[in-house]
Amino acid sequence: MNQPGGPQRRAGGRRVTAVLYSSQIINERLLMELKPLSRDDFEKLSTEESHTNRAYLYLRIFDFICHQDKISEQIGLVPTGTRQRGEEYIITLGKNKKQLKRISDITLWEYERKIVSNDFIGDLVEAFITDVIEPRIAEINGLADPKRIIFNITHYYYTSNNPGVFISSKQMKTLADINAELDVDIYSLHD
Repeated sequence: MNQPGGPQRRAGGRRVTAVLYSSQIINERLLMELKPLSRDDFEKLSTEESHTNRAYLYLRIFDFICHQDKISEQIGLVPTGTRQRGEEYIITLGKNKKQLKRISDITLWEYERKIVSNDFIGDLVEAFITDVIEPRIAEINGLADPKRIIFNITHYYYTSNNPGVFISSKQMKTLADINAELDVDIYSLHD
């Protein structure tokens, strides 16, 4: 039996009544009056980039005891991001770019490549490993312990429902040579 406040549900043996406020009712009415966006209108709103895959490839080094500049100097790369344990940093969230202050609980040095392309992700991974990691195996291994290394692949896939990544045994051996963990995140965002 519903009371005037809205639908009732049982939660943990208690009766819970959901109450709709006037602003919620107004918003629901506006939503009911909206017409669906046609494919043509959607195409006008979307950018070319929204139909192009995005790959973010990272070489990340954590938990080291030296200064970040020492890592950059030793392996010959300028990092795209660093953090020192206890250091304040800002993260940006959402479309409205809300900024939050955080205190880092990790030490991080990272080198990132952002690639906006419909090229096969396996080819992009191969190029990163060949160009960035392979020539620096000795230098990476020469970094003082303790350290933790992660090779991260983050792929936003817009062009199909069947994304996949191929990593050859040679590429896996290169990652094993620097004792890197592999972290793969794939987001299939095809219509």
